[in-house]
Amino acid sequence: MSPDTPIDDPSVKIAQPFVRALQAAGITTLGAAWARSDAELLVLHGVGKKGIRMLRELQSG
Repeated sequence: MSPDTPIDDPSVKIAQPFVRALQAAGITTLGAAWARSDAELLVLHGVGKKGIRMLRELQSG
C-alpha cells in the first residue's frame, strides 16, 4: 500500500475503532501512521497491540 493511502480507504483492513482513534489524533494516511512509534500509537484510545500489528504488516507489504 502507498503511504498516501487514506487510513479510512476500504482496501485498508484495519478495525474501525483503530481508524477513528488515528483520525482523532490527526493521522489520516498510512504514511503518517507508519511514521509514529508503537508507543505513540498505544496511548490513543481505541488502539491496541493487534491493530498496531496489522498496521505494521501493511507497512511491510
